[in-house]
Amino acid sequence: VTTLDRPALTVSQSDAYSYDDDHVMVSVTLHCNTPVPFFLKEWNVNFPALLKVADDGDLNQQMFGHAVAEGEELFFGFKCIRNKLVSSSDIDEEPILHVILEDD
Repeated sequence: VTTLDRPALTVSQSDAYSYDDDHVMVSVTLHCNTPVPFFLKEWNVNFPALLKVADDGDLNQQMFGHAVAEGEELFFGFKCIRNKLVSSSDIDEEPILHVILEDD
């Protein structure tokens, strides 16, 4: 969905923090550009082969059912495990966060 030539959500910040030998916390901040409120229906994230979301690593479950309005920011967090057995060609992949929106 685009609004005034802007996507409904834009990434305003993303960071990765190493907190153990093989664990990484990834945070992504999305800015809402839609004039009409919506709900988050679902999301998924694809990381390069270097990272895998831990079994309990999707920290965003409380975001379901929360109305999001223009100007608000959404903060996603993922606990990941670093895969040390990755070839150098797999490191160049871009991470992708897919978000599906639902209106009332």
